Amino acid sequence: MMRKMKCLAALLALCLLSGLIPAATMEDLTIDGNADTPMEIVLGDDTAEDGLDIPPEIGVSENDGLTLEPDGIDLSGLELALEEEYNDAATLNGDVGETLVHIVKPEDGSTVGTGDVEIWLTWTFPGGDAKEIAAKLLPTTVEVLKDGNVIGTQRIQAPVNLVFTAEGARYLNVTLSDPGDYTIRASVPGSSGFSKVTVTAVGSVTTTTPSPTATPKPTPEPIITTDSEGFGVDQTGVLRTYTGSAKDIVIPRNATAIGENVFKGSDITSVTLHDGITRILDFAFCETDALSTVNFADGLKTIGEGAFFQSALKKLTLPGTVTTVGTGAFHQCGSLTSVNVPASVTSMGGYMFSLSEKLTTVIFEAGSKLKTFNTDMFYGDKALEKVILPDSLETLGEFAFAGCTSLKSLTLPSSLTAILDYAFENCTGLTELTIPASVNSMAFHTFDGCSNLTLIVVEGSYGEQYVKEMANIPYRVISEPAPTPTSAPTATPEPKVKLSKCTASVKSQVYTGKLLKPAVNVKYGKKTLKKGTDYTVTYKNNKAVGTATATLTGKGKYTGTKKVTFKILPPKVALSKLKAGTKSFTATWKKGKANTGYQLQYALKKSFSGAKSVEIKKSKAVSTTVKGLKTGKTYYVRVRVCRTVGKNTYYSAWSNVRSVKVK
Repeated sequence: MMRKMKCLAALLALCLLSGLIPAATMEDLTIDGNADTPMEIVLGDDTAEDGLDIPPEIGVSENDGLTLEPDGIDLSGLELALEEEYNDAATLNGDVGETLVHIVKPEDGSTVGTGDVEIWLTWTFPGGDAKEIAAKLLPTTVEVLKDGNVIGTQRIQAPVNLVFTAEGARYLNVTLSDPGDYTIRASVPGSSGFSKVTVTAVGSVTTTTPSPTATPKPTPEPIITTDSEGFGVDQTGVLRTYTGSAKDIVIPRNATAIGENVFKGSDITSVTLHDGITRILDFAFCETDALSTVNFADGLKTIGEGAFFQSALKKLTLPGTVTTVGTGAFHQCGSLTSVNVPASVTSMGGYMFSLSEKLTTVIFEAGSKLKTFNTDMFYGDKALEKVILPDSLETLGEFAFAGCTSLKSLTLPSSLTAILDYAFENCTGLTELTIPASVNSMAFHTFDGCSNLTLIVVEGSYGEQYVKEMANIPYRVISEPAPTPTSAPTATPEPKVKLSKCTASVKSQVYTGKLLKPAVNVKYGKKTLKKGTDYTVTYKNNKAVGTATATLTGKGKYTGTKKVTFKILPPKVALSKLKAGTKSFTATWKKGKANTGYQLQYALKKSFSGAKSVEIKKSKAVSTTVKGLKTGKTYYVRVRVCRTVGKNTYYSAWSNVRSVKVK
């Protein structure tokens, strides 16, 4: 089996390294073969496992019973040329070696489907290490032109888009279906150059009329409101921008999610979340070299791709509400030493903790339902010494522990069924590893470079068959332990559960002038706890507009305390009148309670897309005039109460909507 050449950089890192990618000269670009000789597609053995997205209408070019018709697309004119206007300042960097970009076409008559031609871009790496070079080649932009016009642009961002073979890395996502002259340009990162390949397509093709599809609803444009501390939150509750100067930040209560790239590359040192934050989106805190502390809160469910990539986190304890962690979320965290993953996590992407050089301890809590370690989970973590695996784990992905040279022992769970290629590559510290009888699949290169390892396998198991076929792996066969005789169970006290392991939430309340004691929704897993039976609750700051606190105290089998906050918002007001003026209107509303002002919003659309806001900083105001409007246009208007408490502003619900046509 041809060994797959892996990238050291993760999916998410590669998108962000434009300043680190060395240039490659366009003058070294050549065609793979010559124009008169048909070229052959070579698929690596691991194609199906590499995440390559081959369009379903093409499929793999093998035994599909289709052949190119004589009058179909002809690739005999395939040639490679340089496009000089894109080739300025292209220089050779010796770190990469001689990087070549090729185009590989199917052999004449190969079964790729009548009228369709698949184009494979192939990078070869003579004189260099593919693992390092491939990381520097990405991200790469591919442009497809027809008759001089760009008809498609694609971006190769990560190793999962590539097929690695002994020859190099290949990418397929370009399909030509119509006759014509095409140009395919593939950029080389770090330079301004493009390679240019001209494909002359002639003859007839078979076309079909696609079925009509529903038109998707347009996504509303974000309306971002920025507070005095520089936090910009849109109308859906997503924190989109941060322009403040504070290094130790506290996420405002009106945010329910941290948006993509919000703090990317910033110099913040700590972050405190609140229990209303349910999502951290892709790359939110990536490349934060000073961010050493994140105070998570219950309520968080999803952490996106690359969310904390290359941050300075030292310890990581995720809250017991998190279920999904995206690819490379904690990749290359060079200061990270320990990780605690709660049982609530059911999905973790690849490259999760890879290349975190100081990471020593990772514990998956008891009761975990995580079934798969995706590729490169702990790749290159040379300091890793202790890992407690989930009891539910079924698959160890490729390169899961590759290069973990300090790992001396590991207990594989009895749930494990598959160990993929290179999972323990170069784990030189491992001396013994017991393969559970449940394992029914191991790859050829699973234990490459484990020079001190002896495998312990159960008699009659797949593991015994594997080690006997792999003559170069030392092993020892043991009998499966006899089952423990059953006897009458001994009653044991029910274990206590800490309230900190539970989730708790309270809905926002509306100011009434009285003490508010709303119900608290408390859950442990899927079980809902009962007030008075499982816990008691007390309240604080629960009368005035602002943030109130409910403190839970465990009772019965539940111990400890837990605090949960909720908002008390001003009551909403009614918009009573709109009066049209010349390029203006005057809005009148009923006086609000517990307020320091109002916010009025107006727009040309009922959805308030593109709306503009007017801040009225007078608590006794009951009207305002908006000027500078468009004659003859109908405007939709609404108003809400606001109250500033300290550094935070609390808003009521919006009033009713009225419309007015200005003169």
